Amino acid sequence: GDVTLSKNWEDELLRLRVPLEQGRQDVIALLAAFKGVKDVNAGIATNDILKLGTALRLTTEQSKSFNKVFKDIGGKGKIQREELVGQLGDVGIGVTSTDFLQQVAKMQKVTFAEAENMLSKGKITASIAIPALIEATKIARGITDLDSAADKAAKGATGSLIALDNAVLKVKETIGQGLINAGVVDWITALADGILKFAQANPKTVQALAIAFGSLA
Repeated sequence: GDVTLSKNWEDELLRLRVPLEQGRQDVIALLAAFKGVKDVNAGIATNDILKLGTALRLTTEQSKSFNKVFKDIGGKGKIQREELVGQLGDVGIGVTSTDFLQQVAKMQKVTFAEAENMLSKGKITASIAIPALIEATKIARGITDLDSAADKAAKGATGSLIALDNAVLKVKETIGQGLINAGVVDWITALADGILKFAQANPKTVQALAIAFGSLA
């Protein structure tokens, strides 16, 4: 199938300061896994998962593990207890199967014991599990407004370093395609201006950046 992302997704990855190469693969895989899952909007769910990754400042490894939980749920259409417990443990971001089941109970309007029973019998479908896990992660980590939490984290020092990496990658790709034009020059100029402002506000980080740029050259 088509493995190129629409410009909207590319822009969103850049805005949320998700490492581009991994982010592109994750978006494609998540959209494919969620396609056809009843009552789940694949685009909105994928975007929420990206925002959570940024808001929680997940490392690349954590992000891969976190996204894999969702890919597996979507791909298999339901969730099993052992798998859920094991995978949440692997992600290591402080979200437990109890957090998840509390959300399932709340959303399905059943008791916690009934939600546990549903999990044991493999009756928690992807339609239930995907939104419940997104919500459980937000609550366990104290996120009340996902958009603002993601925006704030994206503007932090880690986000700024990822933005630089993404910018370097985009420039390399653009040069590779012979597509350098006035618009790109404007974009690079605006980016450089952003880096300058960041540098003035964060002098200590700039020393680290100088070293990082040395290794990128």
